[in-house]
Amino acid sequence: QKYWLGMYSQADSLIYYARINAEKTFRFKKLSDYSKPSHLRDSINVRFHFASFDLNQNQEVEVLALVKNHNHFTNCYMDFTTPYDNLNWEKGFYWIISSFVSIFVFTALLCFLFGFLLRKLLFINYAFYLILTAIFILHEELFISIFETPWIHNLIYKTNSNFLMTIAVGLNMQIFIMLTNIKKTATKFYFYLNNFSIYVIIFGLFCSLLNYIFPQLNFLNTYYNILWNKAVILNVLCVIINAGIIQFYFFKRKKYLNGFLLGVLLLILNPVIYYLNYSKIIELYEIQHPNYYYYVILLEILLLGLFIILQYRNKIRESINFLKAKINAEQGLKIEKETK
Repeated sequence: QKYWLGMYSQADSLIYYARINAEKTFRFKKLSDYSKPSHLRDSINVRFHFASFDLNQNQEVEVLALVKNHNHFTNCYMDFTTPYDNLNWEKGFYWIISSFVSIFVFTALLCFLFGFLLRKLLFINYAFYLILTAIFILHEELFISIFETPWIHNLIYKTNSNFLMTIAVGLNMQIFIMLTNIKKTATKFYFYLNNFSIYVIIFGLFCSLLNYIFPQLNFLNTYYNILWNKAVILNVLCVIINAGIIQFYFFKRKKYLNGFLLGVLLLILNPVIYYLNYSKIIELYEIQHPNYYYYVILLEILLLGLFIILQYRNKIRESINFLKAKINAEQGLKIEKETK
């Protein structure tokens, strides 16, 4: 019967060696190169590394895998199943992740539209945040492999999850600053927080551009390690500051419990913890599919939708009040002319 040994990892390349029934030597089995789209990497279009084995009853196979991974800090999961069982599970998984990514991209397009119509930078920032999150998910769930168009695959492949996350958390801080209206309630804090968030975004853009122009940069390079580690530190710091902004907003209104709970929730469910936990840099919670973080984004989208409705209602109300004031003023001038 045919079996697949699947490895779910962003590792640059994987070389499989195998021996069956305790043969004396391991034989080369397969080279799997993650930098290539899956339709060029394997005869079967799947998102993960795999090696195929035809085994009879009572046969045993021993496998050695040489993992080369210079570009990504990535975790690795392996399974040994029949192709039918594997592809049957993958089918459901594709639908789930594709649905989330589609919702995020569609919402991002709507946010761009509302941002231009309402002239609100908040929606533009959130649109970019959702786009980055969608690309981030494609990276972490290994979905970039399924893009068959070479330039699209290369464009996404050359981005780095850590640097994308740096831009995303910087945008997230900008969003929290706008939502909590710190510019009016805490002017001094606003100056420092706004400048820091802009610095984080610029740093993330710089690292992403550098990574794209010089794809040969990797963990074997000292400067790359410095940039990568600094990005992680900035990401964690941004999450802490964002939680502090939320707590400050509610504490100022004497809603201490709300501020505390939302602050703690933000510290646990955010793109940084999602990435660090997925990569097993930390182990805060067990990885589930779909990830908890995806539902948090859906909740954010719902809340943003309510915010858009309120903004639109207020804009209509302001327009109506303006028209009423204009009509009253014109009637007043008319009455004044008639009396003269």
